[in-house]
Amino acid sequence: MATDKKKLSVYVTEEVRKDLEALAKLESRSISNLLESLGKEAVRKARKEGKIQ
Repeated sequence: MATDKKKLSVYVTEEVRKDLEALAKLESRSISNLLESLGKEAVRKARKEGKIQ
């Protein structure tokens, strides 16, 4: 699958990985898609609060 998205690697504890996996499964998404969605929301909130442009 071709994509123009950039790869991002993160390190998390086994507990966090399991929790992310469970949440992604509940929402019928991949962990990658879940993290992208959470990241977008965090950026949107930070912009709204004037923390970033």
